[in-house]
Amino acid sequence: MNKCYLHNTANPIMVRCIPAPMKVKVVTVGKPKREWIKAGVAHYLDRLPSHVRLNIDDVPDSNPATEGEALLAKTNPDTTVIPLSEEGKQMSSEELAKKLSDPSTNVVFLIGGPDGLSDEAKASGTLLSLSKMTFPHELTLILLMEQIYRAAMINTGRSYHR
Repeated sequence: MNKCYLHNTANPIMVRCIPAPMKVKVVTVGKPKREWIKAGVAHYLDRLPSHVRLNIDDVPDSNPATEGEALLAKTNPDTTVIPLSEEGKQMSSEELAKKLSDPSTNVVFLIGGPDGLSDEAKASGTLLSLSKMTFPHELTLILLMEQIYRAAMINTGRSYHR
């Protein structure tokens, strides 16, 4: 929930709201290797409003079972885990924004490697699909970063999302 205060006491219609903290973690298999991917991630990290606390973590490339264990080790019992898979449920940007708007919720997105997520990682939370298409995991990271940024803009009423 946002805290609101009078921005201009001479004009009580002017109210400014301080957004509630948005706590998000993204755990991916492998670090981005391509420079344009790194630049895309940095672009969205730089643009995120200060109330968004985003942490990006990674686990080493291996096989899906080992990667799945490592991904799950980066989550906590009190987090909402959202594994990304083309098998998951698609949602609108507004639906994602609503899911990320609860300040009491810590969300962890899991992005698998080239061979996808293990069954255990998929079963750790509600599967989310960014598309019915399959994307390389590095590109998935940029797509997710953009959607997290868009959710922040939706939740603060800014005009980025049309």
